[in-house]
Amino acid sequence: MIDPALSAWLGLAADVAVLKEHGVDSLTLLSESPVAAPDGAGPVVFVARPTPAAAAAIAATVKVGLAAPGGARREWRALLAPRAGLRARAALAAAGALGSVALADLPLHFLPLDADLLSLEDYDAPAALAAGHPGPAHAVAAGLAALLPRLGAPAVLRAVGPAALAAADALAAARKAAGADAPPPGGGKVSEWILIDRSIDWVTPLLTQLTYEGLIREALPVRGGAAVFEGGPAAAAPSTPHSSRPARTRVPLTAADPVFRELRDASFAAAGPALGARARAIQTGYSAARAGGAPLADLRDFAATLKTLPAVQRHVALAEAAGAAAGAGWFKDRVAAEQALLAGGAGGGDAGADAAEAILARGAPAEAGLRLLCLACAVGAAPTRARLDRAVRELAATAGPEVAATLTSLEHGGLLKSGGGGGGDKPAWPALRRSLRLLADGGDPRSPVDAAYVYAGYAPATVRLVEAAGGAPGWAGAGPADAVRALGGGREVALRTDAAGRPTEEPLPRGGAPPGPRIVLVAFIGGATSAEVAALRWLAARPRATTRYLVATSAMLTGDDVVRAFAPPSARALADALALAAE
Repeated sequence: MIDPALSAWLGLAADVAVLKEHGVDSLTLLSESPVAAPDGAGPVVFVARPTPAAAAAIAATVKVGLAAPGGARREWRALLAPRAGLRARAALAAAGALGSVALADLPLHFLPLDADLLSLEDYDAPAALAAGHPGPAHAVAAGLAALLPRLGAPAVLRAVGPAALAAADALAAARKAAGADAPPPGGGKVSEWILIDRSIDWVTPLLTQLTYEGLIREALPVRGGAAVFEGGPAAAAPSTPHSSRPARTRVPLTAADPVFRELRDASFAAAGPALGARARAIQTGYSAARAGGAPLADLRDFAATLKTLPAVQRHVALAEAAGAAAGAGWFKDRVAAEQALLAGGAGGGDAGADAAEAILARGAPAEAGLRLLCLACAVGAAPTRARLDRAVRELAATAGPEVAATLTSLEHGGLLKSGGGGGGDKPAWPALRRSLRLLADGGDPRSPVDAAYVYAGYAPATVRLVEAAGGAPGWAGAGPADAVRALGGGREVALRTDAAGRPTEEPLPRGGAPPGPRIVLVAFIGGATSAEVAALRWLAARPRATTRYLVATSAMLTGDDVVRAFAPPSARALADALALAAE
């Protein structure tokens, strides 16, 4: 029985035929309602994320199974990916099923979301990282170590931020323990690893992403790697008799879809015209084919184009649904408030709290207001203590007491704070904004000239650091060096082996990246956004660029995901249940 949140990613790791070859007789999706176990005496295995909602569903199914004839003699196992956490154990214990289920970790490590994108799908990572827990760093280090046999050891390792330095230390310890058996550095497919601690840059995930894929993830629910929305092609299909639920269309966000592959990294403002141009080209070809007299080669080209028509129709409907959701008054007001905070957030004030309350009054969900409050704090515009307390009271009054618990967790994690300048904590937004050129003109959305296009004028600090790493001074240049110091320190080392073949490290000499094509792995400890991935792809696609990027991340995040990571388990369980019910 598979957690729906993992089904798409498990399908990438092993398809149904492979599972059946290994003795799997039946596959069923785990549901909030108890699911009857298949007939037989074989073991029942749950594959799930270690969330309270999944634990409750497992417990309910196990109780029903134990009451069935022969159920007490069956073996019940739960494989929790990437690990069986304390919260899942507590939820099973509370439901009275912990003693009936054998728990085990399922170390899937990185799952391939795309040819250049790997994810642990650990959405608890932001909160664990903010709390100083070593789990996210160790999970990424373990995942990278598992990739060594396939990718080889890099010649260069860079790390920035406390968690990234911890992961680098773990990898160095693993190399040292392997001794002469460690893979030789520089002999594999990837020449350099860059490890980035998400906590050095909370600004980026808290902002609204403005790429095609990013805005879809911001505006619509994405379940199992697919965007879900009402209407679209599914609405035109024959409806199920007596069904009161509106038809919902699922559009997988995968590079296997040629239309999505073309549009995913484009600015959302450019994606609409591009879809319109594709649709017009198909219509023109259709008209020419009907008129007759077209050369055979043109007819073949039209036939090939026509095959993409269903995908074009799906994405036209998807873009319309995302655009409609993003056209809500509060959504546009949030984006405007974000841009104002980016441009002049330094110096404190209550602008962020005022904007958060304003969008909540216009019907925004609690997460939207909370992420705006956190963004204000991240750019040095934290509200005063009195103003923050008032916002907490109003949020609790409108959204329930669990929001107050989330606010408390965000405060403990340092994402929410009072006092005009952020309490003196670093990074100091004005200094980073200058040293890394975070505010820049991205140019025409149809033909951007800077990575800042992904946020309509803001370049993620993480991307600027990756960009600087490929230049001649690396992070030793004046701007990047100042930024790395402000972000908790960094490390740039060349991996070597001594005469006896034992692993060693040396300070990285200046001089920039070596000439010729290379692949750089960028690991985000704590999560990355689709917009950051799009910006890295844009860097790789520039004229005369010789570097391609492979991204490995704890999870693919939006600002709502960051806030939800700090919510109490009961609130997250309810959110998961509502999302599944809506689907």
